[in-house]
Amino acid sequence: MSVKFVEDVSSGLVVGLVTVAYSLSFAALIFSGNLAPAISYGFMAALTGAAISAVVVSRFSSVSGATAGLDTPTMAVVATMAAAISTRISGESLTATALYDHVFAAIVSSTLFTGVALYCLGQFRLGQWMRFIPYPVVGGFLAASGWLLVLGAVKVISGIRPGIGSIAALVDMSVVWHLLAGVVFAVVIALSRKISRHYAVVPLIIVVGALLVHVLLALSGMNAEAARGDRWLMPAIEDIAIWNPWRPEIWLTLEWQSMLLHAGEIGAAVGVTAVAVLLNATGLEVDQRTNADINRELKANGTANVLSGLAGGMIGNLSLNRSRLNIQAGGRSALSGVIVAMVCVVFMFHGQRIAGHVPTSVLGGLLLFLGASMLYDWLGRARRRLSGGDYALVITIMVCIINLGYLQGALVGVIAASIMFVMRYSRIRVVRHKMSAREYSSYVERSGEDRRVLDEHGDRILVFQLQGYLFFGTAHKLFEEVREAVSSMPDDSEGSVILDFRLVSGSDSSAVFSFVKLLHLLEDGPWRLMLSSVRPALRRALESEGVIGAAPGRASVFDTLDECLESAEETLLGQMRDDAHEMRTLEDWLDGALEDADATRRILRHLKRIDVG
Repeated sequence: MSVKFVEDVSSGLVVGLVTVAYSLSFAALIFSGNLAPAISYGFMAALTGAAISAVVVSRFSSVSGATAGLDTPTMAVVATMAAAISTRISGESLTATALYDHVFAAIVSSTLFTGVALYCLGQFRLGQWMRFIPYPVVGGFLAASGWLLVLGAVKVISGIRPGIGSIAALVDMSVVWHLLAGVVFAVVIALSRKISRHYAVVPLIIVVGALLVHVLLALSGMNAEAARGDRWLMPAIEDIAIWNPWRPEIWLTLEWQSMLLHAGEIGAAVGVTAVAVLLNATGLEVDQRTNADINRELKANGTANVLSGLAGGMIGNLSLNRSRLNIQAGGRSALSGVIVAMVCVVFMFHGQRIAGHVPTSVLGGLLLFLGASMLYDWLGRARRRLSGGDYALVITIMVCIINLGYLQGALVGVIAASIMFVMRYSRIRVVRHKMSAREYSSYVERSGEDRRVLDEHGDRILVFQLQGYLFFGTAHKLFEEVREAVSSMPDDSEGSVILDFRLVSGSDSSAVFSFVKLLHLLEDGPWRLMLSSVRPALRRALESEGVIGAAPGRASVFDTLDECLESAEETLLGQMRDDAHEMRTLEDWLDGALEDADATRRILRHLKRIDVG
């Protein structure tokens, strides 16, 4: 038996134990309150999703040793969705079985939709575009998920849903002792992880914490049944219960109008899972000093969720913490993922004997630790690396999600992030260089007299070298800058405004209207507009709006800035030259250029006039 085989098996066992603990915690989070009788179905659905995702992601991930399971942000969304559906459906006089069917139908639908969406993102190589999601939007989503997870942890521990109306119940001493036990367990996990990053720390704390609760219950003289009645232990699971999604009568009897009202949560689950895959893959890249193929990760996670949904399981995705745990424990192949799945399967069929002995304070404390960690990451540590505006956006999105829902929070976040992006990008100078023909001229060789004319009147040729991306914000700033430059010239000045687009990376349709305004501004005065190095797409847009074309008064277009300058200089010199200047002989020109008549005569002796037809 090779060392590698032993390491894969041992790491799989450790990660499997943690995965089971997470799965039971998330099942307790989702199936609490009036959904508590369906905890056995929830436990099976959670383990099903965890087992399938562990096998598939371990096999197809681009990072060696990666594994997957139910993850914190997504489960916070699923828990919110389940609570909202159960609240709405409960008021429609349906049986408890019908209520459970509605909740599980939503959970399975979210798993399937997530799988299809992730696979399509990876298949069409759209994963890189996810990196353009604004960081504050991601932060707001995950901070809200952390807060909702904290509230869910309180509900798991106390059985009371936190809210304004439940404050009195939560401060009752019998409930306070439960909450205090959960908080102590969460603090112990946090301190232990701060002291040691060893892979065995979290599994050890879970086991020791559960044993300690049982010791304290025994010392107090409380048996298991009394402890379950007083919420110190999880409810006992009598029988294995698998929710079968392949029963047509379930889908035909659903209250679809009520279900569709929560389509936003399903969309939020898809979005949060996709972001979680991206963030976890990026974290593994940094941690393992490797490169992750984000499109491959999306396809692997998508395949896992399609299979999980077909089996009636919950959403699973690539897990950063469990992947690190697996790698630290020696797991480097797909075998460790198979072992994780086997541990989950064993608990599926034999876990009902154990589930009723798991302390709620341990599960709730684990959820409390996960939620508090997310809040600390996105409200604590993020404050040091975010600007004031970005941090305010994170808070705003978080508050909107908590009070309005994920879909509304996402909408507010995208709109606010777009406005902030436009405002910031508008501050970037689109004019890289502003100069006149006195400072920058064409490569044409000019006579001394012409050079003196350009030096004297070169400020009538204004050159604006543009850069970056042009949209309504930056294009309007360009318009204002050109208007200011032209208005500062004498009223009777005639000249040219040259815009060089060589360093412009692109533009949108809104920018074209600023050029229309600019053309009208220059038409009102004796100025002409000249453009150089215009990209084909922008040129077509300007032609369609009549900015450039053959008609008089339209802007002239040149291939290069030098050609543009040459044309502008010829126009200016044509306005300044007189006929006598144009008809001067070579001898007159040399006299003017050299200012030495004797030198002129010596040069002319070596020259011969040749007339060419």
